[in-house]
Amino acid sequence: MSSTDQTNATITSRFKALLDRYRIQASVTFAVLATIAFLTGEIVPKVNEFIFHSGVLQYITFIVLLDLSVSVYLHQARPTTRVSKNQDESMPGLIEAVPHCRAGSADFLEYAGATALPLVRAIQREGVPMRMLVKHPDTLLGLQKQRMITTLDTLFNSIFDGQSGSFEIRCYRQAFAVRGRRLGDEVLELGWLTPDLKHQTAYGHSNPSLVADLSTKSNRYLLEFFERTFSDLWNAQDTEDGRTVLERLGSPNSTGSPVAQT
Repeated sequence: MSSTDQTNATITSRFKALLDRYRIQASVTFAVLATIAFLTGEIVPKVNEFIFHSGVLQYITFIVLLDLSVSVYLHQARPTTRVSKNQDESMPGLIEAVPHCRAGSADFLEYAGATALPLVRAIQREGVPMRMLVKHPDTLLGLQKQRMITTLDTLFNSIFDGQSGSFEIRCYRQAFAVRGRRLGDEVLELGWLTPDLKHQTAYGHSNPSLVADLSTKSNRYLLEFFERTFSDLWNAQDTEDGRTVLERLGSPNSTGSPVAQT
C-alpha cells in the first residue's frame, strides 16, 4: 500500500469514527435547525416561499428518510460471518439450514465425525447428496480406532442402510488440521482440530468455529479454501473408500465402544 493510500485510509477512518461518535448530536442539531426553518417560514412569507419553491424541504425529508432506512437495515441485517464458541452453539443453525439445500449437496470434512451424526441424519432425511471425509482408522491408535470403526458402522449400517447413490464416505490418511461442513450454497462452517496428546487423539467439538453465509460474495475466499482442502484429501492416492475400510476391519465388537467426541 502506498503512502497516499495509507493517508486516504486514515482520513476515511477518522471521518467515519467522528461521524459515528457525534451522530446523535448531529441528528438533534439538524432537527432543531429544520424546526426553526419551518417556524420562520410560517412567520416570514418570503422564507416560506423560498423553502417550498427551492425544494429544500423535499431534500431534507429525503435525507432523513434515507438515514433512517440505512439505520434500520444495519440493525436488522444478519452478519455474513459469525463465530460460534463450540459445536453445541453452531449445530442447531446448521440443522435448520439443511432443508434449504435440497437442490444442492453437502460436503463434510471430519475427524471421527461422531458428533456430526445429528447433522448427517438431517441430511439423510432431506435426501441431500453428501460426501464425507473421516480420518482413516489405520492412522489411529487404541480406543480411538475402535471409535472410528463404530462411526463407520453407524453411517453405513444405520443412517444410510439400504441406500446408494446419495452419499459417499472416504477415509483420509493425511495429517489433520481443520474440519468443515458445507451445506449447499447456504452455509459453511470451518473449525479447528486440536491434538489430545494424553489420549492420542484429537477433538474439535469444543473448539470455536466460523459460520459463513455463502449467499454473499465476501465469503467466497472461505469457500474456495474449504473446497481446495476437501478436494486434495478426497482425491489423494492413499484416501480409501469407507465401506471398503469397514469390510476389511470388521464391525465394532459386541461390547460396544463409546462414541468419539470429535
